[in-house]
Amino acid sequence: MVDGDFDPEGPVKCKICKKTVSKWKCFISHAKLHLGFNFVCEFCGKSFISTTQLKRHCRSYHGMSRELSCPHCSYLALDNAQLKLHERRMHTFERPFSCNECGAAYHSRRCLLQHIESHRTEATVQCEQCPLTFKSSRQLSRHRYRTHKYPRPDAKFINTFEDT
Repeated sequence: MVDGDFDPEGPVKCKICKKTVSKWKCFISHAKLHLGFNFVCEFCGKSFISTTQLKRHCRSYHGMSRELSCPHCSYLALDNAQLKLHERRMHTFERPFSCNECGAAYHSRRCLLQHIESHRTEATVQCEQCPLTFKSSRQLSRHRYRTHKYPRPDAKFINTFEDT
């Protein structure tokens, strides 16, 4: 989404971090970092925009030359934790993380934490564009998309560029 004149081969400046990239194609990759497409190395904390880049990094810098194969399908994991999560989600449907308040169970800690936000009684997550507050970051994301026309986190393009 572009406001005004736009050259896909010209430089694009990110409104979020002010970084300038050489062209739109590079900006799309850069923008994924701000949209939660981060794939973080468990060993050093460095972020990547794809699992391919993360795997390449782990092989090069952390000596992980072998990937682990799922015994149920063709999925390849970098480590045992990643393989176990895959098996829970896709094959065994094990849900070892449960909510103390209502008993809902989830396959990952991250999903449980997202659920726990729904039990908040006060709206503490503030929209930076207007005075509204929300109980969860997911509700804020939905509000930003519907009201302020921000893209959803899974959008391929984001409207955070400036003319340079």
